[in-house]
Amino acid sequence: DINDGAVVFTQASYHYGILETTPRGETVGFVNATNFSRTPRDQDIVYWISRGNEDGKFWVNPTTGAVVLMDTIDSDPPLNQRDFTLEVAARDTLSVNSFNTSVEVKIEVIDVNDNVPTFDE
Repeated sequence: DINDGAVVFTQASYHYGILETTPRGETVGFVNATNFSRTPRDQDIVYWISRGNEDGKFWVNPTTGAVVLMDTIDSDPPLNQRDFTLEVAARDTLSVNSFNTSVEVKIEVIDVNDNVPTFDE
């Protein structure tokens, strides 16, 4: 039997929320894909961000599918980083099928009262 199956993500999309004070290196969440035509030991799934990460704020562990914050974020002006939409792709490197499968990962930035109030008078 030839391993020619494409991978399928276990969810149609992923949605995570993180505080704007989340430190760099913190895991935001995980994506998971599998090749249903093979046993777990007969597949080697690799993950990567294929779109939406132009500023390099996130990284996906190619082996585990962990989505990791790589830079600071701020939902307050002037940055106004309220959410990020990534496209994460996956592929079974043991499959003769070279097709990649992708999924949307939405990351919502939760505001924290981290700014000192200012007054005009």
